[in-house]
Amino acid sequence: MVSRENRVIAGALALFVTVLAGLIALEMTVGVGIDTQPLAGFVLIVGFAIWVPQVVLALDPEADEIGRRTRIRFAVIATLVLAFVLGDVSGDPQERAIVLVGALAFVFLIGVEVVVGYRIASREGTP
Repeated sequence: MVSRENRVIAGALALFVTVLAGLIALEMTVGVGIDTQPLAGFVLIVGFAIWVPQVVLALDPEADEIGRRTRIRFAVIATLVLAFVLGDVSGDPQERAIVLVGALAFVFLIGVEVVVGYRIASREGTP
């Protein structure tokens, strides 16, 4: 039997391929594609291939051995790595925005970790 995690990842991949096929069809008819809009392509890849399955699995009430925080950490780190691989600080504004999205995702992760650490410390009564 296929695990829930594999079904969610396969579903996200199928959704990604469907949206990508729709964008290719849109490019053929209208002439606007992912290659002319790198920020949209980045959001598509990161959103459907990384964030959707990780968030769905993190919100699963029957969490498996991989914790919610670990899933969010993976999504943020993967976003950061892809942002610095696909983006360019000295490039056009869309490529700079890709790097900015990756950096903001990392800042989000740091903020979440600080809040969670504070909550754990306050529950345990340590300063």
